[in-house]
Amino acid sequence: MKVVLVILIILLCLFVSCIGFENRIKINKDGSGEMEFTYRLSRMLLEYGNEEGSEEGETIDTPLPITEEELAEEINSIEGVRLVSASQSEDENDIIISAVIEFDDVNKLQDTETFSAWPISLERKNGQTVYTQILTEGSGDDTESAEMMESFFEGYNLSLRIEAPSPIIDFNYGELESTNVLLYSITIAELFSMAEQEELVVVWK
Repeated sequence: MKVVLVILIILLCLFVSCIGFENRIKINKDGSGEMEFTYRLSRMLLEYGNEEGSEEGETIDTPLPITEEELAEEINSIEGVRLVSASQSEDENDIIISAVIEFDDVNKLQDTETFSAWPISLERKNGQTVYTQILTEGSGDDTESAEMMESFFEGYNLSLRIEAPSPIIDFNYGELESTNVLLYSITIAELFSMAEQEELVVVWK
């Protein structure tokens, strides 16, 4: 059972790329922009993973940088993407990393390991700009695993705020905070329970 739990935890990290994530992305008309984000990594997850890995002589790799130095090294290695600021803190439950980055083209973000699990694409179609972001690749129909994850990761959420350069005219998830700002929120447990691939689509002129 212990081994099964470790496998499920690793799978969850691969599916959602983190344990808690808040993200605000502002996109300019030319596709450049700024992203401000905060992610929380469960200390219990990291300690449990390293404990399990040490029994086999190796540690479990996390899908996100766990220090601001690692984040800076990753972001600054991608041409057209720049780290403006970063900070790191901890509480009794989580390691918390916050950062602001700038990008010349939002499509370049998927070249970073941090955002590759939630790839973003921006393209012009029929006089409209279409923003697409994959939320999850899907976890199949394993109800028992989903229930276990719901209990284990209670209180962790994914929050995406998209700021468009002009009024948003269509979207498939979330709600409008204003004419050009959309907010989408979901619990990590709900995200993990999605059986099929799901993507967020936002359209503006």
